[in-house]
This record gives sequence, C-alpha cells and structure tokens, in this order.
Amino acid sequence: IPYSYKNKNHNYHPDFENSSTLIEVKGYHTEQVDAKIKATKEAGYNLQMLYKDDLKYAFDYVKDNYEYKNIEDLYETK
Repeated sequence: IPYSYKNKNHNYHPDFENSSTLIEVKGYHTEQVDAKIKATKEAGYNLQMLYKDDLKYAFDYVKDNYEYKNIEDLYETK
C-alpha cells in the first residue's frame, strides 16, 4: 500500500492478512504508523494493530509451555 511520510513515498507491507483484515504487529506507536494506518484505511482495508499488551496471552503461553522464559526480549520496544 503506497503512503507518504515526511515528503517521501513508501510502500507498506502488512505482517499478516486474514480475510479482509490486515494485521500489523508493532513494538511502539510512531507518526509513521499513523501514516500507514491512514493510507490503509483510504485504500479500503480494515487494519488491526497489535501491540505488546495485545499479545500478552501469547507470551504467557510460551512462558508456561516452553523453556524460554524471556520471550519479551524478542519483542521490539522503543
């Protein structure tokens, strides 16, 4: 999905697509994220943004069922 940010053209590629919904996993929110959201909605797509708190259930599952206990370290945060 083409979008503009700080007077430069970019292409947004979502992380996942589920039916008519695009899904993006983000470590933090920025102005560039806002530009992507705007372009996605203008292009007629539904967009679901997932942040760390939204994925807590998945982190907890991994902690409870696997030996790796610091999965949050793999999640990019600002």
